[in-house]
Amino acid sequence: MQSTPVLESGGARALLKVKSVAATLGVSAATVYKLCETGVLRHVRVSDHSIRVTEAELADFLARRTSQTKMSAP
Repeated sequence: MQSTPVLESGGARALLKVKSVAATLGVSAATVYKLCETGVLRHVRVSDHSIRVTEAELADFLARRTSQTKMSAP
């Protein structure tokens, strides 16, 4: 997993809970955990049992998925 700094020069980036990411993507929390576990969705581990996803990473994930869909469309 790539380490992502949580602080930038303008303050802290928003960290989203798994439930919020799942709702945005329209999938289950288990799917979000699997995406994180497999490295498809970068995340920050805040404790042994909690992970968070930055807003920027979620936007990047959606952009990657959107471009892949466009390339594979007939």
